[in-house]
Amino acid sequence: MSRRLVAFFTMLVLAALTLSVSPSNSAAAQGGPDDAGRCSPAREPVAPGVYERIITTGERERRYLVTIPAGYDPSTRAPVMMSLHGFTSSAQAQRAITGLDALADANSFIAVYPQGLATFPFPARWNAGRNPFVPNDPVDDVAYIRDLLADLDSFACMDAARVHATGFSAGAGMVNRLACDLADQITAIGGVAGAYPEPPDGCEPARPVPVILFHGSTDPIASIDGDERMALTPPAEVAAAWAERNGCDVTPEPLPDLGAVSGVRYTGCVEGADVVFYTVGGGGHTWPGGAGVGPEALVGQTSTDIIASAVMWDFFKDFVIREQATKPVS
Repeated sequence: MSRRLVAFFTMLVLAALTLSVSPSNSAAAQGGPDDAGRCSPAREPVAPGVYERIITTGERERRYLVTIPAGYDPSTRAPVMMSLHGFTSSAQAQRAITGLDALADANSFIAVYPQGLATFPFPARWNAGRNPFVPNDPVDDVAYIRDLLADLDSFACMDAARVHATGFSAGAGMVNRLACDLADQITAIGGVAGAYPEPPDGCEPARPVPVILFHGSTDPIASIDGDERMALTPPAEVAAAWAERNGCDVTPEPLPDLGAVSGVRYTGCVEGADVVFYTVGGGGHTWPGGAGVGPEALVGQTSTDIIASAVMWDFFKDFVIREQATKPVS
């Protein structure tokens, strides 16, 4: 068995333990779909805190966690930042490693942690695309996220024009698929240490989708070079493909180094839907600036040169979906 495959199965054990875009200074970004950004009628009062929600989608019971931030107003639309866990992991683990709850309190957004489905003999996972371990996966996770957002809208006063999706490892692969298949509801995406299979039906998003990706240069689980045998695309190629879809300039601009972290940004994109790719020098299969996901000897180092969650939010907050976006951009 190859070292990479050994590392992959080791990670399974570890995890088991543990429409168009416009800048947010527009009137639409301040208010979302309703005038003055109000929910009318206001949602029922919900105290700040963490809640588990249970929904039915595709005749299956599905769950997710939602964090209502401090200072939440049930009559004022708040942006949403979802974060999807990795293969065999959990919503609770993703909440722990990302630090999104504190960021939500500081920036008044709703944090959401979807839960992948486990069906015997397969562990919790996402149907992000071609997967040699779960061929012909019948689970429709795109429908699950759509149903999740409908349930969230019934529970909290959310801004449907500002719903951002992030993910770790296989979760990053899933948010990549969401950007392709659910661009009418997903404003922008971010991926960390992503495993990126090709979406099963290709990628023809309904609007340009802003994208920000992070990947460790020494990731032992999801190699920065991708994996042909596992049908995983190198993350730099994923970023370049989004830049092409979004009509960006072909050559990206270098970003200032942050310690061992280097980055590029594709600009000149349709509706300002930029694409950013950070290479985390010496970084492993981890969430930069977040809590560890396992022993360093197995997953590699967690960089403290950049805080991925904060950088993603700073990127996301400038984007909003405009209602007239209905046609593919490529």
